[in-house]
Amino acid sequence: MLAAAVRRVGPPWWIAHGKGQMARLVGNELSTLWGVLGLESAMSKLAGVVCVVCIVVGLAAIAGIVGYAMCNESGHTGANPYLALAVFVPAAVVGVARVTAGRLWRLRAWPGLLAIAIGCAGVALLIYLDRTNTLLQYEVWLARGMP
Repeated sequence: MLAAAVRRVGPPWWIAHGKGQMARLVGNELSTLWGVLGLESAMSKLAGVVCVVCIVVGLAAIAGIVGYAMCNESGHTGANPYLALAVFVPAAVVGVARVTAGRLWRLRAWPGLLAIAIGCAGVALLIYLDRTNTLLQYEVWLARGMP
C-alpha cells in the first residue's frame, strides 16, 4: 500500500532533486509563503524606505561636514571626522544590496545607485579633508606639526 502511494505521488522533493535544486525549491517555497502572508510587498517597501533613509542621512552628513569645515577656521576639531564612515559605508552597502536584489532592475535601481554615489562621495570628502589638512582631529593636527 505504501509502495503504491509513493508511485502515485512520487519521491519526496529532497530525494527527487539535487542539492542546488533543493535550495532553489526552499527559496521558492519561502518566497511563496511570504507572498501568501503579504510580507513580500512589505519587505520590498521596507527595503525602499531603508534606502531612502540612507540617502537622506548621507546627504545631511555631507552637508553638515562641508558646513562645519567651511565655518571652522582653525582646521581642527575635537571629534574624529572619520566617525562619519558609520553613515557613508552602510549607505553604500544598502545601495549595492538594493541594486542587486531588485527584480525589476530598471525601476528599482535609481535609489540604490544614488545611495552608492552618496556613500562614495562621503568617503571621498573625508579623504579630501584629511589629505588637504582642512579638517582634522586635534591630536592628528598636532602630530602633523600644525601650529
